[in-house]
Amino acid sequence: MVPRRLPVTADTLALAADLMALFRGAQGRTRGEIEAELQVLEGDQTDYRLKRGLAHLLAHDFSTFEVDTPLEPAAVRQRVFAESAQRVPSPQNATATLEAVAAALTSELALEIGPAQVCA
Repeated sequence: MVPRRLPVTADTLALAADLMALFRGAQGRTRGEIEAELQVLEGDQTDYRLKRGLAHLLAHDFSTFEVDTPLEPAAVRQRVFAESAQRVPSPQNATATLEAVAAALTSELALEIGPAQVCA
């Protein structure tokens, strides 16, 4: 796919300004919260690819996200993959895998770890 150049119009400039404002106002919030706001901004309009592309540039090239967790992401991924290797692939087993890893981490770390934190 070849990136396309956007015309410099009032609409594209307004969209870029809206997205930049969203990211500026997101300081101190989670990436999940930002993604939820981006989905609301995207709505059901047909220019979703344009919005996603601009949001991707802002998120990956112009933003810094800090990981504030006692869990080492690589270690958690390894545990999730090891646990999932023991199950038949299915949506139900994926949920069970995350719950099992979260329960194990909760008991090991004496912190409340939920399935959403395991896959974040």
